[in-house]
Amino acid sequence: MKADRIVTEIEKTRTKIGELQARLRNLEQQKTEQENTEIIELVRAIDATPAEVAVMLRAMRESQRQQAMASLAPQMEDGAGAEAAPEQEGLDDEA
Repeated sequence: MKADRIVTEIEKTRTKIGELQARLRNLEQQKTEQENTEIIELVRAIDATPAEVAVMLRAMRESQRQQAMASLAPQMEDGAGAEAAPEQEGLDDEA
């Protein structure tokens, strides 16, 4: 029957999908492990203590935040800056 062939094809396809999903998970794990290895090699190459590395990473993150805020500054001046002014006044009154 034609329906039996379709059911068989569905089962084959499901099996293949399962195999491909397992392969994908394995490849993603390999990629993560390789990235982690590369990160470790880079950190070791700079010959810094774990505390020094942490300080450098925090400084980088803070620099990125400042750059993001600087890029938002023109937008804040155009619209949000006007809304922030009354809140500032309220804070001044409380002090």
